[in-house]
Amino acid sequence: MHPVIPKKALLVVITGLVISLARGQCADPVLRWQLKEGQVLRQTIETDVSTTMKVGPALNKVFQKLTLGTLLTVVKVDAHGKAELRQTCERLFLKMELEGGQSFEYDSQAAKDPKGPIFTALGPLLKTVLASQASLEVSADGKVERFKLALDVLRAFREAPGAPAMGELFSEEAFQRMSSPWPVLKGGPLKVGMTWVSRTESRLPFGTLSTDQAYTYAGPEKRAGRELHKILLKGTPSFEKREGQAINLRLKRGESSGILFFDAEMGRFAELEQKQSITLEIHALADGRDSVTESITRCRLEEALAATK
Repeated sequence: MHPVIPKKALLVVITGLVISLARGQCADPVLRWQLKEGQVLRQTIETDVSTTMKVGPALNKVFQKLTLGTLLTVVKVDAHGKAELRQTCERLFLKMELEGGQSFEYDSQAAKDPKGPIFTALGPLLKTVLASQASLEVSADGKVERFKLALDVLRAFREAPGAPAMGELFSEEAFQRMSSPWPVLKGGPLKVGMTWVSRTESRLPFGTLSTDQAYTYAGPEKRAGRELHKILLKGTPSFEKREGQAINLRLKRGESSGILFFDAEMGRFAELEQKQSITLEIHALADGRDSVTESITRCRLEEALAATK
C-alpha cells in the first residue's frame, strides 16, 4: 500500500515545481536605453592617469586627476528609442603633479582661480570646456550616432597652445569619448557568457591608437537595493604608426579591463570602472625611451530630474 500524500503537501510541491520551471524558462534580458523626454541625468567621470617615462637610468613621473561633471537633458525620443540630448558641463576639476615638484590644481567650484604659468596656458581652455554645450544622439543600444560641440568650443580647441601638433586630442571626437564613455549594447536577448566587440580609434600626431573593446555579459547583481546587469570589459589596444615622423612609437604592451552595470528598469547605463595600462617605446632620433601610462576611469550616471511626461 502506497503512502497517502496530504493534498496540502502535494499542492506545495507542485507549486514549487511550477515556480522553479518558470524561473528556469525566464526570458533572457534585453538591455536597451529607454530615456524619456524631459529627463535630466547627472554624470560624473573621474580619471586618474599616471605616466612614467624612463630615459636611461632616470625615471620621470607625471600624475593627473580629472573630474568632469555634466548634465544630460533629454530633448526628445523617437519611436525607435533614439534620444536627442543636450549636454552641459557643471564642474571641472584638474590636478597635475609634475616632475621637479611642480603641481597645479584647478577647481571650477573654488572661490578663486589659481595663479601661475600653467593656468595662464591652460586657463582659457578649461574655462571654455566648463562653459561648453553639446548636442548628441544616442541610439537604443547606447551608440553615440551624432555629437556636435558649439562653434566657440571647437574654435577654442583649435586655438589651444600646441593643438595643431596634438592631432585628434583637441577635437570633437576626443571630447565625445571623454564625456560619454558608455557601453555599446548587443541587440537581442543576452545569456551569461555572451560576448560582443566594438572598436574605437584615436588619431594621434604619430599614428592611430585603436582599441577592440570586448563586452561579456555576467548576469544580474544586486547593488544598493537595485538589480543591475553586470558586464565585464576587456580591451585590446593596437597602434599603427604614421610614416615619415621624426618621432617613432611602438606599442610594447597594452591591456585594459573593467566592469560596468546597466539598470534595465531605469533603461540606462548606471556605473563603470575601467583600468588601462599602455607601454610605448619612443624613439626620437638616436634617443630611445619607454613610457608607461596607467589610468583608471570611474563613471556614474544618476537621475537629476525625472521626466515630466
